[in-house]
Amino acid sequence: MERLLKGLVVISLFIGFHLSGLLWTPHCEPYSIVINEIMFAPRTGGPEWIEVFNRSNSIVDLVGWTMEDADSTKPRCITSISTFLEPNNYICIVQDKSTFISFFPSASCLILEPRNGWPRLNNTGDTIILRDSTGAMIDALTYDDHWGGSTGTSLERIHPDWPSNNPGTWSSSVSPSMASPCNRNSIFASLSTGKATLLVDPDPFDYETTISYRLTIPTAIMKLQIYDIQGRLVRTIIDQEPCGSTGSVTWNGTGDTGKELRTGVYILYLEAINAEMGVLDRVKKTVVLAKRLN
Repeated sequence: MERLLKGLVVISLFIGFHLSGLLWTPHCEPYSIVINEIMFAPRTGGPEWIEVFNRSNSIVDLVGWTMEDADSTKPRCITSISTFLEPNNYICIVQDKSTFISFFPSASCLILEPRNGWPRLNNTGDTIILRDSTGAMIDALTYDDHWGGSTGTSLERIHPDWPSNNPGTWSSSVSPSMASPCNRNSIFASLSTGKATLLVDPDPFDYETTISYRLTIPTAIMKLQIYDIQGRLVRTIIDQEPCGSTGSVTWNGTGDTGKELRTGVYILYLEAINAEMGVLDRVKKTVVLAKRLN
């Protein structure tokens, strides 16, 4: 009789979760829970934090889960009690809960503060690893400040299904509050068209060239950067600025420091996001900086 009662309890719990469309599981597949937003360079007095998102169809218990950065001597325990994260929901893991609430009073999801301290995130770049209670890695990325994010502005994931450790998956928040904790990211885009165009004239050039763009969307938040052939960022011409469907800018062959760059091949990278339409335009093009004649 006792076995029968236990069996009926298990079955009823299973049916209850199943009928609600949610099935709790004690195990979690890698990348089913993803790091969705990072505040690594907060405003003065503000806390560092990360937001995680459940992109799976299961309820996940975060008890015993940990986070760490590249310098952690041991992982930080996120919570020691059962804490359930439902599908399509967020949880913020913060350096200091009270300070976080004072900066983001409208944040409506569960907010957790690690029990054994916060792994301070470096402003120029760091590694963040999220592990389940068994120590298995669930999500990880090594970000760079060139990906986006700056003082008081969070680094947001464009879409939760895109690869975590790819700079093209991330960019700066364009929210009026400079971050979007507990909500869909301000730069969310579900469609990457790849049909935007870049034109450079003249190419090659010596003193100055005009870079013209044409997008597939009427308005966007745009980023236009220049990389050298080794993939190093040398110049940011447009940095998360509103723009129309067409436009042009000039480049005189100098880097962000104002110094003339070496002769050679450079890579233009344009990224434009219209979050309301759910569209992301991306395009790359090479340009040759020729030898400058005296």
